Amino acid sequence: MKSGAWLSVDIPKSAVDKLTSQCTVFWDQVGGSAVASHKSRTFRRSSKMHPTGMIGLALVAAGFAVTASTASAAELLGCRKVGFLTDRDVIEVGKQDGRFSAIKLEVKENEIEVLDLKVIYGNGNPDDLAVRSIIKAGGETRWIDLKGGKRFIKQIIMVYRSKPSFKGQATVCALGR
Repeated sequence: MKSGAWLSVDIPKSAVDKLTSQCTVFWDQVGGSAVASHKSRTFRRSSKMHPTGMIGLALVAAGFAVTASTASAAELLGCRKVGFLTDRDVIEVGKQDGRFSAIKLEVKENEIEVLDLKVIYGNGNPDDLAVRSIIKAGGETRWIDLKGGKRFIKQIIMVYRSKPSFKGQATVCALGR
């Protein structure tokens, strides 16, 4: 779909009301039409579709809204190669990167075992995060909430090891939001 194009779909008013938490909705009571807009996606409501199709389309529209807001929220803080022996790496973040309320790890190329994960905040206070687990290649941790809401991160300290295999060393990336 090219930028600025309209996608005309039928969405019942009840479904449009549920979308208001995810996107901007304009409802015209007289004309019986609505326009729901979220960043690059726009949906119009008319009154010609079967109710089952309307509900499915509303769920798809909500999915676009959630995906767009989640994808734009993640910021890459840094990546490191993981050795086969126990390895300790530090990702320097700093105030120039902004404040974050949660972090997560993404793993590429090989499986790793996370032994310790610690965040050092801008004021020097440490936060030991409970992650101690095995993360498969292509996998990731959940979003881990940081103490105290949005905070400056000075460093992320990771202690881990790759599983020895022919796949080589793993790469671990830390993301923040």
